Amino acid sequence: MDGMAGRLLQLRQLGIQTCSVEAKIAREAQTQTGDGAWIFGTHHKVVKAMKRLPKHRDQNFEAVLFMWEAVESCAKKASEMGHLVFSDMTTTRFVVVEIARTACVHLT
Repeated sequence: MDGMAGRLLQLRQLGIQTCSVEAKIAREAQTQTGDGAWIFGTHHKVVKAMKRLPKHRDQNFEAVLFMWEAVESCAKKASEMGHLVFSDMTTTRFVVVEIARTACVHLT
């Protein structure tokens, strides 16, 4: 089983700490150049911002996916991939973060 469903099973079987991608994001933020440096640098800033959020019981969120596809082999270029997914320790609540280089426009 691949993709997000497979990752969810992995999270539940192995635990959040085992499946965390935060160290990889921090490492890539320091070693990437060009466009990759911007992407991973931004990911790293988001991870640090999530760590600064106030903690309430089991609502400590950990980054568990980055550069993911909702449907495997669907994304043809990096801009079509999802950016970050955080999970709480119970794997019942998730925060999906999408990053845009340009300002987002919200229509009302």
